[in-house]
This record gives sequence, structure tokens and C-alpha cells, in this order.
Amino acid sequence: MDKRSNNLVIDPKKTLSEGEIFFAQRWWELLDVSTHDNHYVNCLNLHIALVELRNTCKDILEGETYKWHLDSVVKETREIAKNDPVIQLHAPHYYNILIKSLQNTPQQDKEIYKLYLQLNLIVKYIESRYIKWLIVQLNKEIKNTNFSKIDSLVNCLISELIYRGWSINTLFNLIKKEDFYKKNYWRSVFVNFLKSKQKYICLIKINTEINEKFIDACSYVGLNILDGNNIVRKYPIPGLENVISNNSKYYIEEVEAYERNSAINRYIEQFVRKEDILRFYGYKSPKVAQNATIISEKELKFVTGVQIPKFSSSLSPVALEKPLEFASKLPPEPMNLMQKVYRQCRQAEESPSAESCFLNIWVALESFTKTDEYSEKESDFVRIRDNVSSAVAMGYIFNLVRYFLADCKRCQVDLQGIMTLSDNTHLDTTKLVKVLLDSTKNSKLLSECQIKNTLLGYRCEQLINLLGDPKKVSEKIRNHSRRVQWHLQRMYRVRNSIVHSANHDNQNLNLLIRHLNSYLRSTVNGSIFYLYKTNSTNFDEIFYTMKQNYEATVDLLNEGNIKSNIEMYLKILIDGALFFDEK
Repeated sequence: MDKRSNNLVIDPKKTLSEGEIFFAQRWWELLDVSTHDNHYVNCLNLHIALVELRNTCKDILEGETYKWHLDSVVKETREIAKNDPVIQLHAPHYYNILIKSLQNTPQQDKEIYKLYLQLNLIVKYIESRYIKWLIVQLNKEIKNTNFSKIDSLVNCLISELIYRGWSINTLFNLIKKEDFYKKNYWRSVFVNFLKSKQKYICLIKINTEINEKFIDACSYVGLNILDGNNIVRKYPIPGLENVISNNSKYYIEEVEAYERNSAINRYIEQFVRKEDILRFYGYKSPKVAQNATIISEKELKFVTGVQIPKFSSSLSPVALEKPLEFASKLPPEPMNLMQKVYRQCRQAEESPSAESCFLNIWVALESFTKTDEYSEKESDFVRIRDNVSSAVAMGYIFNLVRYFLADCKRCQVDLQGIMTLSDNTHLDTTKLVKVLLDSTKNSKLLSECQIKNTLLGYRCEQLINLLGDPKKVSEKIRNHSRRVQWHLQRMYRVRNSIVHSANHDNQNLNLLIRHLNSYLRSTVNGSIFYLYKTNSTNFDEIFYTMKQNYEATVDLLNEGNIKSNIEMYLKILIDGALFFDEK
């Protein structure tokens, strides 16, 4: 969120409804790569969750996955179903069947098979209808200016579109403020989401000489090569002859996709798999152009200069205040462990593929969170789940306020008279928590945010309501911890698929990398901060302390009466219950 999405910037004529403004702002925020992880799209909705649960049942029945994985997937799907914005309205009978099926986690194979059949029935029914329900309901809620429902529906819709094959870049650029005043603009946007895939022809020029032996080898694995003359004859589109070199050779492939970016992504996925076969048998790949030409067979148009996607690892740091200073003072034993984390993160940054990047981050997280506390066969995962979820959850509320402060600055909200800013992010975030707890100052802040940016005002109101009720804060922290655990288990299944089967069926590995990296760095920085607070020299002690601090904090907040002592409440929100009495 930044000033480019402020109300007057996207609606200078002041003719859009508040619902339309909020929809556009939340749409961009969900898809902007610079968005904080807590507000970024996670590509999960009821349809996707049901498919994942069905596939988990199938994997268990086929001996590909342990049964203990099923419980978390069932619980997560049940929660998603209860909070889904459309299933109860548009398919109440299927909803009732689903909730009844997910009351308990099946243990016996025949019960798991029965659940698999029920899920298969429901998935087949909703897979073509779900996106239509989302769009119908979203239009209604935009007219009703129901921000919380718009928020839920937009998240589900974007997740569904990505799952169906749309690229994040295309979706981000699809909502254009320059077009807001066009007649029937919003209707055309939503109709576009319902279109079918169309055929695209992807052309990549080969820049080095190739012989007939290589062309024959390519034909064996399904890599098609044509020269420019044949391409122009096969696709007689005006102007194509001006961009295709007659005597050059091109890789060519027809793919089904919703738009050009997803077409080239789909083609590269197919190309790499076929090229891997050639590499294995000793064929050296020729140099190719950095850009592709994409032909739309339906529109009889072509676009040149489409960048060929390549995996690029960019692992954003997630830092507490002064993390490097604390890390540089670690005792020898913790420093040796940190060196392993640093090495794996470097290897992740240098990884040539998403799979190797993901595995390197996972190895870093697993090596860092090892303890001797568990002895069951699933202990490798259990220690990661418990240690990471406790660390991430304890920083959750503070980070929500910190991200909100950053958004206020980017949206150029006037904070003068509300709080005095410094160069210390931790100190300023603490000041902002006090402002949000002050009924006079938070009213002024809310007004400033609402005038500047509708989404920012919504976020401000959410924080005021949340922090004003310690029981809600306790529930928020506990729910976030549970979601992190479920997400980690999803990542663990992907990790096992890559390691044991050299394959995975998760279409959004880059999103998982982003979240896994965030969990790693939050856990590392949180652990180092606890070392500093407790003067401990052992990470096992630190993880135990973090878990105890998490449990004590949510229990204390759940009592609800702590808000009467603002300083104590503030200290608990920032450091947790085990440290609130420290000066």
C-alpha cells in the first residue's frame, strides 16, 4: 500500500463508490510483491483446500503419505469451509455434507476412502461454479460497501484465478485506474475472469546453429522446431513476416492459457521438462533469445518481446530492530549454528530452480530448530511446527502495527499532532500501539487514514478494535499460530514430495518460498532477541522459553482484564507475559 493507491489518486473525479475504491486498493495490495506477507495473497480458498484434502486422502491410500498428515488438513479445511464467503449461500446442501464429513479425522482406510469419494463429489460440483459464486457475491458486497466481505471475497477470487492458471503480474495490471471511468468497466473486468482458455503459439528464436541430429532428438521428446518461412506460412497474420527471420529456426509450441504471461509460463514448464531429457542424454542446448513472440490464434494477433521467465531467488529480510548487532555478539555455539543458517540461505539465493531454493530454506529452518524434546518418528516436523509457530505468533501483533505504520508513511498520512516519529522503527511502533489504545488519538488517526486511503482506514479500524479487546488479541495470536502450523505442514508435504518423489503438485512453489523464508527469518531473529533478553547460550532453552512465553501470553490476554494497566498490556503485546515485569 502506498500513495499511488490513495483515494484522490485513483479517483480524482470522486465518482467511484467506496466499495469500488476498496476493491481496487485491496486487489493491488494482495498482488504487489512489495506487500508485507500478512497482507499478501496466500493462494488458498475452499476449492483449493478441498482439492488438497482429496489429494492427501489419495496419497495416504496409495502409501505416498503418512496418515498423521491428514488431521491437520481436515481441521484446516473445516475452518476454511466455515469461513468461506459463498458456499453456504450458493450450495447449502453441499456445505452441510462437507461439514458433517469433516467433523472427525478418519483413521481407517475404508473411512479415508469414503471421505475421498465425498470430496470428489463436492469438488466436481463446485470446480466450475465456485468462481461464478465469488464474482456474483463480490459484486453485491461492493454495492453494499461491506469491506470485510469484500476483503474475504477478493482474497478467494485472486487465489482461484492463480490456481486456474492466471499469472500474478497479469492480474495485478488488470485493474487499471486509467480505465475506471470507462462505461461498464467493472462489469467487463469480472466477465473477463469467466472466459475460457484460448490457444497461444509461443515462438523462441534459436540463436546458434543446430544440426539435423539435434532436431531429430528434439522431435523424440516433443520439442518442435520450425524455420521462419514455415511459421509465416502456417500463421498468415499481417506483420508477422516483419518480426520472424525467414532463415532462422524457432522453438514452437501451442499451449492453452488465459493470457500471454501464463502462456509463456506454461510453455517454459513444458520446455524445461523436455530439455532435461536431452541434457541427460548428452545433447547441448543451443543459445536462445531472451524474449519470445506470442501468437493468439483466436484474435489473430501477435506480441513480440515477451520476456522468458527464469527463476530468480530474492529472499527479503524480515528483521527486528538491530538484529545484526545482536547476532554479532552470539557465543561460539549459537554462532556455529547460525553459520549453517547463513550458508543455506546463501545457497537458496544462488539456487537455479524453485525446488532447490525451497529445499535449502527448509534445511536451514530444520537445522536451526532442532531440539532433543521429541522422540516420535514425526519429530523432525513436530519440532519445526511448534518452535516456528510460537516464534512467529509472538511477533504477529507487533508486526501488524509495524506494517501499518509503514503503510501510513508510504500513503503520506499526516501523523503530526498524533505522534512524534524517530529513526527507531521499534520505538515508533511502540508509540503507535499507545496511540491505537488512546480513544482520542486513535479517532484522529482513523479520520486521517480514511480520508487518505479507504483500505488504510479499514486497516486502522481493525487494529483499534483488535487492540481494544485483549481476548480478541489472544484469539488472534492463537489462530495465527494454528494457521502457521497448518501452512508448515503443507510445506513439509511438498518437501517430502520433492525429496522422495522428485516431484510436487503445488503450482505455487514461489509463494511457499516467500512464506517459508519469512518464517525462517522471523524465527531466527526472534530467537536471537530472546538470547539477548535472557542471557542464555543455548537455543534449546530459547525455544522452550518462547513456547512457554506464547502459552502464558495467550492465557493472560484471554483473561481480558489486563487492559486496565496500559503499560503492562503494552509490555505483554511487545515482549510477552514472561517479560512484562522487566524494566
